[in-house]
This record gives sequence, structure tokens and C-alpha cells, in this order.
Amino acid sequence: MKVLLYTDEFLPMVGGISTYSYEVANALKELSVDVTMLAPNYYSDTKEIDDKLSFKIIRYNGKILKYHNLPALTYKFIKFSKQFDLVHGLTYYSLFPVWIARLVKKIPFYSTLHGTDILTMNMVKFNKIVPPLNIFNKCEQITTSSSVIRNLFLEKFPEINKDKVTAYSYGINNFWRGKNSAAAIKEVYEVYPFLKDKQIVLTVARLDDRKGHEFVIDALAGLTPDQKKEIVYVTIGKGDADYKNLLIKKAKQNNIELHILENISNDQLKVFYAISTVFCMPGKICENKVEGLGLVYLEAAAQGLPSISFKIGGVTDVINHEINGLICAPHDVPDLQEALIRVLFNPEFRKLLSTNTQKKSLEYTWENYVKKLYKI
Repeated sequence: MKVLLYTDEFLPMVGGISTYSYEVANALKELSVDVTMLAPNYYSDTKEIDDKLSFKIIRYNGKILKYHNLPALTYKFIKFSKQFDLVHGLTYYSLFPVWIARLVKKIPFYSTLHGTDILTMNMVKFNKIVPPLNIFNKCEQITTSSSVIRNLFLEKFPEINKDKVTAYSYGINNFWRGKNSAAAIKEVYEVYPFLKDKQIVLTVARLDDRKGHEFVIDALAGLTPDQKKEIVYVTIGKGDADYKNLLIKKAKQNNIELHILENISNDQLKVFYAISTVFCMPGKICENKVEGLGLVYLEAAAQGLPSISFKIGGVTDVINHEINGLICAPHDVPDLQEALIRVLFNPEFRKLLSTNTQKKSLEYTWENYVKKLYKI
């Protein structure tokens, strides 16, 4: 079987969909599938990155797609897709060029939707095009990242054949499961001495209000002064400068020790997961954004780090309340505060969650994911 994967988010871009695109291609290659990636070059020289990949890649000149880019990409899609037995669009922009390409050759087509893209597609322009062309029903399979996202998709596009829509939780790279060396741990403590002898509350996410960083600060604000002295709140990720300043101001006002770190390697991040006390990315209900299934929950779990989140998006597919983490009512700061206290100051309960979360993380491998997705 020869598979063509299309994405408009790939290395050197950093992010969840970029990681997803790479891992799907890599897992297929490891299962001896002939796989090729079609991805943008972001108007840069990507040769150094591409030479290290285990699979074939075709770059097109451009970056994240907008509607005006579609004609040029459609031409490329038609040109390359004739060589393949299956085409898998890893982002929703692939729907249009693939629909046109199918007029030339009836190639089986899969599509993956991650969360916020469903809300984006539900805008007026998209909805005027999709139903008449019956684009989604031209797909052999549509995959979502969680059961919640599947239900959201079917709600927004009720004309879709439900039998075509599946929900498979993502996997994680085995890198995140391995033990950290003593040297790696020592290095992190040396570079970030404020971590020593502290209970670490960790968030790994883009600085975006839909991730819910401010709720973590609000919840920690209600702790006693003695409890606050034991805690450091660490967020890892870049993003909106105004939101960053809001978090810094809020933490200072509430006497919360906050550190926002931006340039962290994966080796360092793996150590952060291992030495932290709890992972907390509660999320926020936003009109035009939704959290599909953050890979960071799975990465944290692989290091035995239990998670706390609001019941928002697809997180409930991977966090079982009271078993491998805690799920709180959306935007309920007192509920979040109580959950944090239970994990931070109850070592026996924390140990139970840690054991369970590490065990459950073994279910989430990219090999298992692609085997289910492609019926291998």
C-alpha cells in the first residue's frame, strides 16, 4: 500500500498537529508502509530536517494554507496523488484539493479533524460550500481525536454519514516513556534552581487563554501562605505577549511563584514531567476554539505525572476521574483548588494516581493508532 499524507503543519513548525503529522508518518514507515508526506516549506530551506526523516517528503512552497492558496496546492495534489493507493488529509484544508483530485482519480481518502478546526469549518463561507459538494461524504473515513470531538463534528455537520466518523485517541513517542538520566535531572535543577524542594504545578501549552493558565493561578491564590511557600507554578510554552503579562500580573498580586519558560528542549521537558507534582491544563470554553486531545496529557502520563483538568474538550477520553487524574467542573475555581490540594498535599493519593496514569499511558502508542486507523 502506498500512502500519501497531506498536512499544512509540519516541521520546522512546532505544535500538536505538526507532531501528529510526523508521528503518523513515522509509525507507518516502521510498519513497512510506503508513505510520503506532502508538506509546506514555510518559505525556508528544510533540507537539513528532511534528510533526517525516515520517510519520503515532498515540500511545496508556502506555509499554513489560506483559501487563496488552494488552487496551486490542488494542482500539486492532482499531480502527486495519482501515484498512491490512499490519501490521508491530516488537516481540514486538504478537503478541497482532494475533492477535486478525486475527479481525476477515485483515490480512497481519509481525513483527520482535531477540534478547533471543526468550529473554523462551521463558519458561513465553509458551510456554503461543503453541503452542495458533499465533500465529507466523499471521504472513506473521517477520524477525530476523541469521542467529544466526534460528537461536536456530527452536531455541526448533521448531513454526514455517522458510520464514516471514528474517534481514536492519539499515541505518544516512546521517548517520553524512558527514564531520565541522573545527569539530565541534575542539569535541569542547576539551570532552574527555583525548582529545588518545591511542589511543582506544571502546564505545558501555548500561552493562549483557551488553555486556562489563569484558572490555575486563581485556584492557587486560595491556598494558605504556608502552602504557597511550598509551590512553584511552571508553564512551558510561547504565545500571546498580552496574555503572558496578564498571568505575571495575576501571579504577583496573589503571591504565587510563577515561572514562564519558553525555550525548553524535549530532553528537559521530559525531566520536568518526571519531577513535577501535578500537571494542570484546565482549559477554557471559547466560542471559536476547543481542545481536542492535548498530547501533553499523554506525555505527562508516560512519566507518571497525574493530570487535573476541567471537563472541556476530549480530555475525558484519557483522564478517568479519581483513577489517573481529576476532572473538575468547567471554570469552577473552588473545585480546581480542591483538586490541586488533594494531589499536592496527599502523597498516598498522588502515588495511586501516578501508578495508574503511567499504566494507562501504555495504551497510547502511535503503532496502535495507525493500526486502528488504517486497518493494518
